[in-house]
Amino acid sequence: MLNKSQNHHKKLVKYIRQGRSKIENTLTQSKSLFAYITENMLDLVSVLTNEGLYKYVSPSYYDVLGYKAADLQNSHSLNMYIPKI
Repeated sequence: MLNKSQNHHKKLVKYIRQGRSKIENTLTQSKSLFAYITENMLDLVSVLTNEGLYKYVSPSYYDVLGYKAADLQNSHSLNMYIPKI
């Protein structure tokens, strides 16, 4: 038989697991929505690291500028705008 402390611990663990599951579901839905939006618009969307490297580039970069997302991954964002002399 569980004592009061063990029973409380068991309920707390169950509560935490349920909360984690809800958070994971919400995160999955957010990622899906972000992907749907960015893959179906013509706006240029990118995510950069603190150093200015492309971490994410929307597919519209190809439609608008002719750059494939895979070609821009991990390249510096200023390389697109500053011509090499």
